[in-house]
Amino acid sequence: MHGFKSREEILKEVSQNLHPTTRMQNIAIIVFAFTVVIPAGTLWGSSGLVTLFGFIRVWPLAVDFVIAAIGGAITMAMYYPKPGYRVLGIMPGLLIGPLVMLCVLYYLSFREHVLLIELMIPLLVGSAPGILLYKFLVTRKELRAA
Repeated sequence: MHGFKSREEILKEVSQNLHPTTRMQNIAIIVFAFTVVIPAGTLWGSSGLVTLFGFIRVWPLAVDFVIAAIGGAITMAMYYPKPGYRVLGIMPGLLIGPLVMLCVLYYLSFREHVLLIELMIPLLVGSAPGILLYKFLVTRKELRAA
């Protein structure tokens, strides 16, 4: 049967497509950094990001969460490299953006100094529910299309 893919092949393809290898995926990661991670770091205050990027926070905290939600939705909509998957990323992105910001803020609230590599802890914790939802939705769509 020409064109038939086994379940294992589809799962392997989805896994490969979720690794950042395209220019669009790298741009999506940059959008996420500038709309979620860096603003969360600047809210912390002593991160050094304020002087590095010149961010000045003059709006309520709720605005930061809205920006994070929009940034997460844009990021996830851009992320999957195959056409037809943009809308699929919006819901997980709306979840990932604010959760990551909340986790980063919570993690940094107990810290006086932090290494940039330490930010991976709250990033992974905050993004896990949205990434699992995204992977589930993409895999389900791929399996139904086969």
